[in-house]
Amino acid sequence: MSKQIRVPKCLEPTIEGIAREAGMEYRHFVQYLIVEGLETLKVRANAINSSGKSIG
Repeated sequence: MSKQIRVPKCLEPTIEGIAREAGMEYRHFVQYLIVEGLETLKVRANAINSSGKSIG
């Protein structure tokens, strides 16, 4: 069973607006943001591992 992700109330109008403009459902847009964030972390971790330094 997966846990629900709680989005701060102050961000809901922004996420709803962006999702609507993108033609996506709210929950699908939140999932997209999570996946993109995880991919960014993975890229940064790989860059750090290969060079030994942080790239930003």
